[in-house]
Amino acid sequence: HLEDGRRFDLAVAFEVLEHTEDHEMLLDAAKAALVRRGRLVISTPNRDENPPRYSNPFHQKELDEDEFGALLRGRFRHVHMFRQSQCFGTMIDGQGARVSRALQLRPPRPKYMIAVCSDSARGPPEGAVFPTAFEHSEYLAQASSDSETGALGAMIEERRFSEALEFAALRDGSHGGDARWAYLRAFAAHMTGLHSEAIPLYDRAEGLGFDPYWIRYNRGQARLSAGQEEEGRADLEAVLEMDPANEQVRKLLGGTGRS
Repeated sequence: HLEDGRRFDLAVAFEVLEHTEDHEMLLDAAKAALVRRGRLVISTPNRDENPPRYSNPFHQKELDEDEFGALLRGRFRHVHMFRQSQCFGTMIDGQGARVSRALQLRPPRPKYMIAVCSDSARGPPEGAVFPTAFEHSEYLAQASSDSETGALGAMIEERRFSEALEFAALRDGSHGGDARWAYLRAFAAHMTGLHSEAIPLYDRAEGLGFDPYWIRYNRGQARLSAGQEEEGRADLEAVLEMDPANEQVRKLLGGTGRS
């Protein structure tokens, strides 16, 4: 509620909606803060893209694409929907997959939904690609001299996490000293909701020398999901020391009461 009566041309709410049960109240407040021709840019995770049994302990209520669209169109006359995916950075693509076609990429799985909403008729914005310094898919896409490690990485890149976990469990004995294999197996367990099982697997990958940034980033989240709050915070705080600009880690630490 803006007591001084101020209104804005633009309101932005990236990954806020899922942290409240009362979506209607948040959107009504956002619209009330806009001038008549103002725009809201809002994003939220796509619930349908979560791995099986995965849950984020800090999310109150997630939506699928139809629910998100209906919620916005009930308040704004014009809603342009976009899909945000990870592909050696972040890619924001419209419904026509314009960016994917321009880059000659197979459209990745859209983990997040973004909408640009207004009561004023305007054309849809263009999509965009933002390279990042620390991108997880770089590790998953690396060529490997070991065909089984490469196959495991491909399954994870394609979000076939349950299949990857079964594949890794059957062949683990042949890869005892392979740091990347250990990390990929840990990540597969993590993304299928087996957080307690993933933690010692991340420990093993760390002992074999895998990149400490990604060990701590993912193990920290697995520990929080497994109820190991102090250990999870310690991992995530170490990540923030390596990458102070990592806003996702700041959000996770904020959700534990410390940032």
